[in-house]
Amino acid sequence: MTAAASLAVLVVIAAAIGIVVVARILGLSPARHAGAIAALVVVGLVAGLGLPALLNESTNGRISPGESWPWIVLGWLAIASVTLRRLAAGDRAGDANGVSPAAAARAVERNFSARRSAEPQPKELARPGPAQAQAQAQAQGQAQGQAPAADRSPPLQLFISYRRSDSQDVAGRLYDRLSRHFGGEHVFKDVDSIPLGVDFRRYVGDQVGRCDALLAIIGPGWLDAENDQGRRLDDPRDMVRVEVAAALKRDIPVVPILIGNASLPDEHALPDELRELGYRNGIPLRPDPDFHSDVDRLIEGLEASRRRH
Repeated sequence: MTAAASLAVLVVIAAAIGIVVVARILGLSPARHAGAIAALVVVGLVAGLGLPALLNESTNGRISPGESWPWIVLGWLAIASVTLRRLAAGDRAGDANGVSPAAAARAVERNFSARRSAEPQPKELARPGPAQAQAQAQAQGQAQGQAPAADRSPPLQLFISYRRSDSQDVAGRLYDRLSRHFGGEHVFKDVDSIPLGVDFRRYVGDQVGRCDALLAIIGPGWLDAENDQGRRLDDPRDMVRVEVAAALKRDIPVVPILIGNASLPDEHALPDELRELGYRNGIPLRPDPDFHSDVDRLIEGLEASRRRH
């Protein structure tokens, strides 16, 4: 054996030992990947020892073993490195789930087989009767956290009273939030399409009377808003006055919603039919970033009040 061939043998053997060492460094399990590691070592030995001589013979000596074996060994090492990294990545993925890939595959197969064996055959299926179907539907609803339909209270009906010149934007945002929670059909913001020839006070009173609570949005200009005839609250035809008075007359809860640092009006500054408003407990509704948390407190208070009554 020539010196070059002897050196090639030593390099291949050293590289094979290096493969085993790298596998241990990457954390590969010898028991799990013994076959793959052994295959890489055998392929490296065969390639490093046999291919240089084969190339020398097939090229009539133009490529000597000393010229070819370093490239063969480098190529083998590159293939071995990629293979070991992929095996290590597969081990890490399996360990992250607490189970090896092979064990996971076996578990999936066992689970699938168990489910298939547990499925009833079509001929054994029986159609439940009406009483059984109803009981199953109720049990399913309770399992999903839903109360039986008979025990569910209807959503609150709310009426938002506001003055456009004082709080139109806030009223729109509040309407959107309450509509998402209670449903748009249960929140009223404007009394539109009053029939011709109808006493609008009575019509508004009927609309307000269908609600569980009236939310009176009061801003800095709510009390002293004026038109050509003077202060609007002093006009018996002022729509805001009509709405609030209708709720107070029918003993419907009126909740003052205070915006823009407004305070609850003094009873002596209100018309006689609205003086009760000065004693109603209200809630401030601040701008962002506190708007949504204030609306949440309002919703909780309304629902708690309905439960108490």
